[in-house]
This record gives sequence, C-alpha cells and structure tokens, in this order.
Amino acid sequence: MTSTEQLDFSQTPLCEAVIGATLAIRADFPALSVEAQLAALVAEARDYVSHTEDADMQLEKLLELFYRQWGFCGASGVYNLSDALWIDNVLKTRRGTAVSL
Repeated sequence: MTSTEQLDFSQTPLCEAVIGATLAIRADFPALSVEAQLAALVAEARDYVSHTEDADMQLEKLLELFYRQWGFCGASGVYNLSDALWIDNVLKTRRGTAVSL
C-alpha cells in the first residue's frame, strides 16, 4: 500500500483509494487483512462467474453470490454509521451502505 501522500486518488483503483483514505483517518485500520479478504472475495467471484460468457448472466450470478451466498445486505436499523461505512466492519458484519457495499 502506498502512503496517502503518494497516492493519486484520481488514478488509483477505487478500492485502493478507499483503503488509503481510511488509513489516513484510522491508525487502527487493518489494511493488510482487508486487502487479503477483498482479494479472496474477488478471486472467488471471478471463478464463480467465469463459467458464463453472457455479460447479463455474469451480473446476475455476481449479484446472487454477493447478496444471497455471501449474505451482504443494506444496513437498515444500524445506528452507528461507522459500522456501515468502514470497510473492515462491513466485511465482518456483511452489512453496509450503498457506498460501502
């Protein structure tokens, strides 16, 4: 992970930019763990949709994987907003805002 001073947010993948910004805000942010978890999820998702060539079907399968199999959902009723925004919390609870999901 590049330090936030060296990170060009306009040229950086969204996920890396979010991790970089979070590191600048939270000293306790487990960046390496989050990166590993996200990499594992991406690898699983790529494998899951790779057997289908139709782009619409790939999207359907990805949504099924994300919401049904992995159990991600909106954070309705969550009163501590940080629980629904911080990516490490979202990965733990599988609940987040539209932006964090």
